[in-house]
Amino acid sequence: MKAALTALALVVTAASATAQSVSIRVETPGDMAGILAAVWVMTTECKLSVDTDQLGPPARRYGFNFVDFAPTGRYFALTRKAMDQDYAIIAQRGLGPACRSFSQLIELTMPEVLGR
Repeated sequence: MKAALTALALVVTAASATAQSVSIRVETPGDMAGILAAVWVMTTECKLSVDTDQLGPPARRYGFNFVDFAPTGRYFALTRKAMDQDYAIIAQRGLGPACRSFSQLIELTMPEVLGR
């Protein structure tokens, strides 16, 4: 997922006017863990306010159950790993650029979480 975020950041940075044409596939638990990790990192670092109840419907849309990615869930290890990678992206790129990349990922996959 780190590669997906990095690729997304490069694509969106290089062609922000066409960012909406970018397609993100959410097919594996690792893909979903990466997106949910970005949401959680944004809530702590980028000051995004999200009620966890908002995460269930978009996760179900991709065929996943949100609780499987929560701290007691079967995929939390994937989520934790993705969160660590997101914190590494913040350390590398800086908070502002990283938050924008995470926001763009969420906009493309779970826009309702951002109120859109």
